[in-house]
Amino acid sequence: MNASRILVLDDEKNIGIVLQAILEREGYEVLLYQDAELALSFLNESSDDEDLDAVLTDLYMPGKTGMEILEHCHARFPKLPVLMMTAFGSIETAVLALKKGAFDFITKPFDQADLLQTVAKAVATSQERKKEPSAVHVQSPDTQAWIKKVAQTHVPILIRGESGTGKEWVAQAIHSQSSRAQNPFLTFNCSVVAPDALSQELFGSDLGKPGRFQLAHRGSLFLEEISSMNEKTQAELMNYLDDPSLDVRLIVGTSHELHFRQDLYYRLTVASFELPPLRHRPEDVEAWSKSWLQPLNKKFNKNVRTLDADCLNSLKSYRWPGNARELETVLERMVLLSEADFLSVQDLPEEIRPIQSQNLNFKEQVRLKTIQVEYDLIEKALKDTHWNITHAAERLGLSRKGLQLKIKELAMKRPG
Repeated sequence: MNASRILVLDDEKNIGIVLQAILEREGYEVLLYQDAELALSFLNESSDDEDLDAVLTDLYMPGKTGMEILEHCHARFPKLPVLMMTAFGSIETAVLALKKGAFDFITKPFDQADLLQTVAKAVATSQERKKEPSAVHVQSPDTQAWIKKVAQTHVPILIRGESGTGKEWVAQAIHSQSSRAQNPFLTFNCSVVAPDALSQELFGSDLGKPGRFQLAHRGSLFLEEISSMNEKTQAELMNYLDDPSLDVRLIVGTSHELHFRQDLYYRLTVASFELPPLRHRPEDVEAWSKSWLQPLNKKFNKNVRTLDADCLNSLKSYRWPGNARELETVLERMVLLSEADFLSVQDLPEEIRPIQSQNLNFKEQVRLKTIQVEYDLIEKALKDTHWNITHAAERLGLSRKGLQLKIKELAMKRPG
């Protein structure tokens, strides 16, 4: 596994060298710059945010400022966490940077343990964000109608769905269509910090460092993987939601079952939505595949105009265990290797090609289709009964033992 790469930018040479030494001892690969223009040149030459896992930049420098670096990264690489370094007396400016999209800030002189903890949190967040698709446009009319309806309310919202289904995009769409659209939209993945440290991230520290709720004032806050929150933080969150002075639209997402205290669970599920996995949204497979061609052409200097019908049908019938992120990766590979101005079945990875192209006889094709139907029916029954084997078996007309054997045979696993 490759080391995580961090771009460090500080015009003071000695500070940069110290930062580089500390981070490299922890196994990070450090790209050290003293000149903001040179750092921007590197960022402009990077094809995408896969080249870096975080940026650590000083706030005040000659020429370009850290704020300009932040704005550049936020526009070009929205998934890339940017950490700001600032002297203690400039905390107000650092807080402004957080509201403009910075991931976090570190005060100088910095504490080594605090520095490493903050960098580790940023890298973990970067890796989680890379699992999400670069651009997701949910086409389902039901989803669009639900977004439009709840955007005009102020109640907390819960979005359920597997990793990579586009929960953050839905949260962003809700914010964009609400009366808070001109105010901050902040996101935070609760799973990237230890449960005991989550409280300070959300509600602030005793040292005066603001939490995400304070930073999102009058805007919206999306908390991903809310299921990792412990009981103590759940109680604090409930108190916050009961505070009449709190002016934050809370949106939470989870890919796991929620086992929360009842009062908080009921508060969060007033408006809840299940975002289906990509294998149940063939219309989105087609829409996303077509919409990603233009940015991929630009990235690889290609001219792929479309996908032929057989290729699209193959993509729509595949199960996509990695959801939209897997689809994006497959299309990336196809566009990169394609020599034509369209994508065909021959461009597909072997596991996605239609069974007819694999020279299977009629009996084998029927067997594979039967397996797919069985999987879909069992998956729906288990999901509807929250994986209660007895109830799911009754729905399917199977014995409990028979269903357990099928689950094992199909290698099905309970989400989370």
